[in-house]
Amino acid sequence: LAQGSRHSAGPVLMLCHGVCFETMRSLSMSEPMEVATYPTLLGTRHQSHSFAMMRLVAPVQAVGELLAPLRAHAVLLWVVAPLLVATQLLVPALQPTCAAGFSDAALAVAAFVLLGHHSFAESEAWAAAKSLATEPELLVLRTHGVLRKRRWLVLLGLLEDISLYNDLTFPILAFECRAHLTDRWAESWTSVPLLGHFAVAALRHVRFWGLSEICCLFMIVAALPRLCRLLSVAPDSFVHYMASASAPPSWSFEEQRLTGDNLVLLAGHAEAAGMPSVAHLCVELALQRRWVFDAKENLGGALGAARARENVVFGKAPRELLAQHELKNEELREKVDTAGSTHRFNTLVGKLLVGSILQLMLQACYFDLAFGVLGVEARTKLAVRIAISVLHLGARLKASSFQAGVSGAVVVVIAALISTWAVLKVFWGFACPGHSWEFPHGCLDGVSA
Repeated sequence: LAQGSRHSAGPVLMLCHGVCFETMRSLSMSEPMEVATYPTLLGTRHQSHSFAMMRLVAPVQAVGELLAPLRAHAVLLWVVAPLLVATQLLVPALQPTCAAGFSDAALAVAAFVLLGHHSFAESEAWAAAKSLATEPELLVLRTHGVLRKRRWLVLLGLLEDISLYNDLTFPILAFECRAHLTDRWAESWTSVPLLGHFAVAALRHVRFWGLSEICCLFMIVAALPRLCRLLSVAPDSFVHYMASASAPPSWSFEEQRLTGDNLVLLAGHAEAAGMPSVAHLCVELALQRRWVFDAKENLGGALGAARARENVVFGKAPRELLAQHELKNEELREKVDTAGSTHRFNTLVGKLLVGSILQLMLQACYFDLAFGVLGVEARTKLAVRIAISVLHLGARLKASSFQAGVSGAVVVVIAALISTWAVLKVFWGFACPGHSWEFPHGCLDGVSA
């Protein structure tokens, strides 16, 4: 069954798992025994595999174990990292210079803290998220290579942490090497129709380094609501109780269910913590739980579905009637689809369009404008940082954009254009005699400061 599509084989596998689970539960009711003795009922040849199919997971406990490392790394990214960057303004040895660029010591400390904690927290969060899946769901995920994608998604998360640190420290470099930058950038806007005069007037007041600081603060402020939701959410708020909306704490975990839309919410929290590997796993688990069995007894159940199919075949009823008789819960499926669309839109617009793409534009413009002000080492470091941003943007789009429909296509086009433009800015900045390049005019000789 697992060889088929995960959208079709998943429901059948989960139904088989449910039947086996109810059988084990009836056995436990008829004759009390410890869970550890259940494999003896299954024979000795398939004890380990069969018992793995029956493993029971407490969702509230697993969700709590998942949220703990996500919260820790999210606080590190959006609270501790900005504070570390702010300390560079107070410690002269850590401040960037026009000759050497960003401080090597500050970069080494940030890389050690961010990447080291990311590796540890991701391992904890991945184990907790994986424990939420039943064995049939894991079988489907293994068959379709979902678990194998963890390696490069972890690398994507590490790239995201480094890219975020680059974006946070960029305004400091723009402030330290700000000579003549605003005037030259404002001059380039004078030829732009309609908006050119407004842009020039705004830049005269805000300055280039001020605009980069505003964009950086906007990125942090946009992430704070997601951080607050992650820190304030309770693990039991994700769990649906079969009997009532608010179940007493004495209920055992057999009555707890983690629905697909709540798994998508967990994926959003993982994105807020900069862990695309955990977010991807939660989304794929949500896809498995789009299909929930519904007997449709009010419509005649399976017999009613067979009669409806017969009526459609012989032209006695419209084809739309078949969808009403499908033995699945359409309401839960629509909830998962809606939550998935919202999650992809927030990821593309909130993290890529507002954060990565805007910051990449500013850094590419700064490289072109400040080429003559920066030293060789500073230019090389800035070029490497732009390359990291382009690589992170491309990897992130490959991971999430093509499943988001029209909005994903729009973001892909914008990101491709901006990335190409940024790469050309850096390349022709070194190749042009005047170290300045503009589209579509090409090299601008004699512009460098």
